[in-house]
Parts: sequence; structure tokens; C-alpha cells
Amino acid sequence: MKRTKRIIALLLAVVLCLPFTGCRALDTMRQEQAFRQEDGSILWSGAVYRPLSNYGDLNFPWEADIPTVCVTKPDVPVLLSNILGDSMEVYHDGLFLKGETFHYDVDSGVYCRADRYEEMVSRIAAGYETEIISYDYEKYDEEEWFVNATYTLTEEQAAAALEVYETVIPTTPQDGMEFISDYCISLYGGSKDGLFSRYLFDIELAGSTYYVTEWLGDDGGYLLYRVPEEKVPVFAALMNPMIEAQDELYNEEVFHENWTIGEGDTIML
Repeated sequence: MKRTKRIIALLLAVVLCLPFTGCRALDTMRQEQAFRQEDGSILWSGAVYRPLSNYGDLNFPWEADIPTVCVTKPDVPVLLSNILGDSMEVYHDGLFLKGETFHYDVDSGVYCRADRYEEMVSRIAAGYETEIISYDYEKYDEEEWFVNATYTLTEEQAAAALEVYETVIPTTPQDGMEFISDYCISLYGGSKDGLFSRYLFDIELAGSTYYVTEWLGDDGGYLLYRVPEEKVPVFAALMNPMIEAQDELYNEEVFHENWTIGEGDTIML
């Protein structure tokens, strides 16, 4: 039986080799293959990764092209790693491996490189002070069109946002009314090194009025903290990078330049 499995694996490897025109693809697969060890750790690129039982507010930022590895048993041939392996994403220059999943309610596991494992466990347990507040947004790029950007609030802007959230008495939309805004950003508070981050609240612009908003779920609805008039210039400045970028993304010239179609072509929406 074992001999049959080896023969099948060898045949599959030969078949998979046929499309390759050089060694580059094979080298890439070899670099991206990691091995699951008997003690539950993962060995990748000469480093051992240990599982974290709790990863608290570790920050795993979204990126368009997140590096990945395929985790397999030690005896899996490199050419079969994509078929028989489990995909994991690589974060913070190889400090963490995180199981790739498309299900928000599934904990797919986080592994930390062994040389900093104890440090990360201690920091997660101790918690962290919010040192920076930032938000992510998309902007236009002539070569790539959509690119991700991050705006970090100044000390004045961060203090103003927190003051409104902590001191203004919130209201809720009237019964039967739905709160709709023109622009919205989600603020996150994190550590300066970017390793930790957590969601704080949203800031939204409806017409000419700025709000700090908090979603309490389907049962709780929205809490609206209206920004006082004297703080409007500060909120306008902190939202301006996103507003300018979004307006540029959807202006008529850029839209037609990137979505021009020929006769008989269709766009699926």
C-alpha cells in the first residue's frame, strides 16, 4: 500500500513538472513550503514557529498580495505542496504565520517565530497603550489603479476624536429613520511598531455634519456623537485624505479611462 502511494505521488509529481519551463517556479515552491513538526510547531525557512493559544490584538493588516506558505507533512514532495498543504499567510516580515481562511468565525491558528515567542506572549498578556490612531483607505494610482494607503492622525486629531467619543452625549436615529453618511472612516488604535491594533469607532460625514459613530449590533443600532462646531476643522482635516482619494477614484475622467469597453464587450457587476 505504501509502495502504491509512493508511485502515485511520483506520477503526480512528473505530471506537474511538465508545464514548467525552468527552475524558477520550482524554487519558488520550495521557498514557500513549510513543514509541520510532531510537537505541533512549524518549520519554515530555517525557523521554528510555535502556536499562540491567545493572540489578543495582534495586527494582521490587509494587503493586496499577502505572502503565503504551504504547510505540509515532512515527507510531502515540493511539487505536491500546493495540493496537500494548508495555506498560511505571512505577516510582519515573517514574524507570524496565520492560517488562511475565508470564514470570519473560524479560528485558523496563529504561529509566532520561536526567537520572539516569549516576548510576544508577554506583550499579549500585558496589553498595550494606544500610541497611534490611524485608518486605511484606497487611493488612485496610475499604474495599479487601486492601492491601499494608511493615514495616521496627528496628536491634535487623535485627541479631538477621543474627546468627542468620551464627552459628547450620544443620540440614536429616530424610530424608522436610517442614518446615512456621505463618507466614513474606521479608526484603529495601535502600537507604534504596528504589531498591535484594535478597532475604536467610526467617523462619518453626513452633509456638512461630522459624527463619531458606534455600531452596537442589530439590536443596539447606532450611537451618534455629533462633533461640536469648534472641532469641525480638525475633523475635516483628518478625513480629507480619504475624501480626496475617494473623489479621485470615482471622478468621471479616471472612471472612463479604466473602464472603457469596446463594442460587444460587457462588464459583470
